[in-house]
Amino acid sequence: MDIIVITHPELLPFEAEHLNALFSKGLKRLHLRKPLATKEEIRYLIAQIPAQYHACIRVHQHYDLGNEFALRGIHHKSTHDINDAGINKGYSRSCHSFEELKRYHSNYEYLFLSPIFDSISKDKYHSNFTLEQCHEFFLAHPEINNIVALGGISAKNISALTTIGFSGAAVIGSIWKNKCQSIQDTVNYYEQLVQQSQTPLERASTNSPVIQTSNNRVIKKSSR
Repeated sequence: MDIIVITHPELLPFEAEHLNALFSKGLKRLHLRKPLATKEEIRYLIAQIPAQYHACIRVHQHYDLGNEFALRGIHHKSTHDINDAGINKGYSRSCHSFEELKRYHSNYEYLFLSPIFDSISKDKYHSNFTLEQCHEFFLAHPEINNIVALGGISAKNISALTTIGFSGAAVIGSIWKNKCQSIQDTVNYYEQLVQQSQTPLERASTNSPVIQTSNNRVIKKSSR
């Protein structure tokens, strides 16, 4: 399962160093979300990240920085009108219902569905779905295979998502617990997330083989 890291909403001390350390450990997708930051502040942060990682970054504000730095793309809020966007695979979007997934999945590279668990970073932002509901939705719509789980995801519960049908999981609050945490603490937690997000196929021993579909759904192989 792919891991997406979303930045802390505020500018943090030595933030570029934290992000560069995550990239060096294999992070492939970073969502740069700073609602109150100016364009110059975002530009300065991106400029401190080596160009080789720019194609891993997606911005939530100041979209023109995407072209300036050749970033991976941009992210739309759930309220964004797609009619004025010229949608292509350089875009992602936030969704909060199954109906939105059905409407937008073919227009975007991937969609966030939230909140899956009670939010860590937002007070009183509670889970809106059960894992059973999500699993049933994906079984009923196998064509929808680009959905990323968001909301309350941590190293303690991410493993529960690996057989539901999500293509990835996005984290915010769990990885940015402390604004002054060490770079090593950030890296260690990311590595925990990666380890716990392994699919049953990746974890399976030869004694309990499984077959995994491209949509992260698991079927146990018959022992006969």
